[in-house]
Amino acid sequence: MAGGWWLVAGGWWLVAGGWWLESINALPEGAVVRVAYTAPHALDADTDTVPPAHRLAVAQYAAHMLCQQLNALRQSTAAVYDQAEALELQNRVYGEASTALIDLNIAQLEKQRLDLEATDNVIPGRIKQLEKEITTQKRLRAAMAKKDSKD
Repeated sequence: MAGGWWLVAGGWWLVAGGWWLESINALPEGAVVRVAYTAPHALDADTDTVPPAHRLAVAQYAAHMLCQQLNALRQSTAAVYDQAEALELQNRVYGEASTALIDLNIAQLEKQRLDLEATDNVIPGRIKQLEKEITTQKRLRAAMAKKDSKD
């Protein structure tokens, strides 16, 4: 071909925005490309229509396609792994933050109870209600700790 451009065996693909050709060298924008279509070859355990002079190119192209498939698989696996890792981090941060908030709430309730016990001006039943709230918060905290240990 004029200009030293050689297309890699394998062809062309229709993509969004036009046709895509694969070549050894980059084609300049607006380059004129001649495409020749030949009948597809068969290559399996019983049949081999690939000319001997082209077998290396076909094998290299097949290896290239396999590498692309393996890379796509690796990328999709890596994406799922990254997503799982991000969710685990969020769960860990959220879990730690939520238990810290419960601990803080328990401490505040206990301080309120101590302050109320130190005074005579208390609404009847308020200390008992605070004790129930503290017990409930501690129960929630214990349940979260038990869940975290199972995860």
